[in-house]
Amino acid sequence: LGAGIEKVQDPQTEDRRLQPSTPEKKSLFKYSLSTKRASPDDGNDISPYSLSPVSNKSQKLLRSPRKPTRKISKIPFKVLDAPELQDDFYLNLVDWSSLNVLSVGLGTCVYLWSACTSQVTRLCDLSIDGDSVTSVGWSERGNLVAVGTHKGYVQIWDAAAGKKLSTLEGHSARVGALAWNADQLSSGSRDRLILQRDIRTPPLQSERRLQGHTQ
Repeated sequence: LGAGIEKVQDPQTEDRRLQPSTPEKKSLFKYSLSTKRASPDDGNDISPYSLSPVSNKSQKLLRSPRKPTRKISKIPFKVLDAPELQDDFYLNLVDWSSLNVLSVGLGTCVYLWSACTSQVTRLCDLSIDGDSVTSVGWSERGNLVAVGTHKGYVQIWDAAAGKKLSTLEGHSARVGALAWNADQLSSGSRDRLILQRDIRTPPLQSERRLQGHTQ
């Protein structure tokens, strides 16, 4: 019985399918009133009526009370005797380490003074070699101290063990300036040369020369 039954479609429904559908009208632009207003307490916003280009946050910072200046006492809390300290502008005979230890070059010797224990120790004596100290410089870690000499040598000393690790050559005159950068050591001499060396490697392999200085 079901084979002889045909499905009859509604003509109105058929017409709707044949007719093209019109898209819904949508507005391309949307307008809305902004409810956020610039607050005077907002540090990043600048009022459109303000004549100053400085933001409110910067103005508050400028108007805030200044920190009191740190007062440094004019009276020393400790006086160390240094009878043989040379009065020479081109020498650097005093240096303070990161471990609060002061190194002082006096004549042919280098002395260490601990600010924690007030103990004084003699690190080295160059009188045996007929030389004198012209500069001292601590490493960043505070375990090594470099000693520049009048003959142009740079000695590396272990401060804790009191032992000389190496002697660096290359200068022909006194070494008056020393500077550390991690394991890199730079030395400036009266021979108008600046030598940069890595103390972890042999001196000749890591030496760099900077020329051009007149003094």
